[in-house]
Amino acid sequence: MKELNTLIALHEYTDSFVEFFGWYEDAAETILTAFNILHKNKICHRDLKPQNVLVASISPIKIKLADFSIAKSTSPNASRMRTMIGTGNYMAPEVLGLSTYRKAGRSYTQAVDMWAMGVLTHELYTGTIPFSEAGYGSGVESGDEETPGNFHNYSTNNGDSTYYSANTSFNVRLNSPELVEYCKKEGGTVFPVAALTEANAPHSLLDFIESLLYPDPLNRLPASRALEHPWIIGAKA
Repeated sequence: MKELNTLIALHEYTDSFVEFFGWYEDAAETILTAFNILHKNKICHRDLKPQNVLVASISPIKIKLADFSIAKSTSPNASRMRTMIGTGNYMAPEVLGLSTYRKAGRSYTQAVDMWAMGVLTHELYTGTIPFSEAGYGSGVESGDEETPGNFHNYSTNNGDSTYYSANTSFNVRLNSPELVEYCKKEGGTVFPVAALTEANAPHSLLDFIESLLYPDPLNRLPASRALEHPWIIGAKA
């Protein structure tokens, strides 16, 4: 909201600042299409958030995915993805070391993009993120991706939007009790729907978001199937 209010305050100075044009109903489908293309080309974005979804044109509305500074190849000959990297509340459980999938020693996959898509969709509809009582505590992670050692934590005053780079210490972890409990039972704990219910979200949207925010990445909707979900199909109708 701080960033949004700043952009609104500076809307007259288009020569120096990017413009904010608001939220658009087809954002979810457009981002899913972009992810589908990325994933087919064996690329994982790893940092989906509102700041990286840009409006290219208003009429017709065209939305583009931006910022590939921490994108990663997922081709068989690329190094495995293990680094805790991304932006706080949009990072998937397996990136944070919270899922049994990751604790079994596996690296994470393109499914982390789909978790971020679920968080963003929830935010677009309700103005809030799920598991929003998150705080930052200690944990232990390890990995062998690009830059082990010499870690630095780049953070803002708002812990919820802390940005983790490939140089981030593995001794930092998102530590939301609600998220930890949700991931511990791999979906056995009911997904928090209070904000969506209050926003009168249809059942198809609840199902869509919960399918993207499933703790086990193996059961999370991939982009190709998410594009065929009833909520996306209904939004296009």
